[in-house]
Amino acid sequence: MILHGTDGLIFSTFSSKKAFSENFRNDYTQSVSENFGRFSFTGKERDEETGYRYFGARYMDHELTTMWLSVDPMADKYPSLSPYVYCAWNPVKLVDPDGKKWKVVVNHENKSITIIALYAVRSNDRESAEIAIKTWNDLSGRYNLKVGNEKYNIVFDLSLINESEYIESCPYHNSYRLVPQLNKPDELGTTYIRRISVLKAYKDDYLVSSHEIGHSLGLEHHVGTSGLMEKDGGRLSGHHEITKDDILSVIYQAFHPEKKDNCIGAGEGSFEIIGNSTIDITKRHNIDVIDN
Repeated sequence: MILHGTDGLIFSTFSSKKAFSENFRNDYTQSVSENFGRFSFTGKERDEETGYRYFGARYMDHELTTMWLSVDPMADKYPSLSPYVYCAWNPVKLVDPDGKKWKVVVNHENKSITIIALYAVRSNDRESAEIAIKTWNDLSGRYNLKVGNEKYNIVFDLSLINESEYIESCPYHNSYRLVPQLNKPDELGTTYIRRISVLKAYKDDYLVSSHEIGHSLGLEHHVGTSGLMEKDGGRLSGHHEITKDDILSVIYQAFHPEKKDNCIGAGEGSFEIIGNSTIDITKRHNIDVIDN
């Protein structure tokens, strides 16, 4: 691999050929080597204290065994896979940032909050899934997260992947399917853990599909308030909007997955913080959602 240095000169790099965790090396100057040698091609930095790579959910011993030092946190959901593999041994197509189902990325440097989730779909279900995620993605830029006296732009980045790739590669994402019927006659859609099911008869109805997307992002049904996350999607009240409280709940639950109600089927999230701030953004009293 050839890289350009900050001074415009060219230096070459090579890897230590360790699966999933190769080190950046170079033969230009020792100082550049020290800068790049801390990182692997996965973008994870070496923990100087332990010597291992930290991937958010577990550590990898990249020197001796190239194996994880603990099992995958979602291993019980996928008994057909070894609990020590990474993305079902297929890191070329997808990555698994932290072993969870959706993620909030806080960037203190560019003042942004990005909600990221990936949904596996069959080709026949893609059009319905696109309607479902569009309702959420269209919120991007409309709201800010107030952090102290600062404003962070809120972006939704929900995307789709073909189910064939999903099955063959990393399973740690959500799935979206249209089904002919559900267990209960009054159900139009359901979400359990990471699986969204929507009746085919309501494939174009965003009140159903986008409502279920909300569950996959950790939201429960509204109690005493109106909006898309009412049990009926807001049909009776006539209010179909995704509220500021909904958005705040998605963000806050990513910060505190331990507070999730395990009795419901809503998804569990995680978070990543880029840069630094004097304000603890994970504390509820420090944040609020406001209009842009």
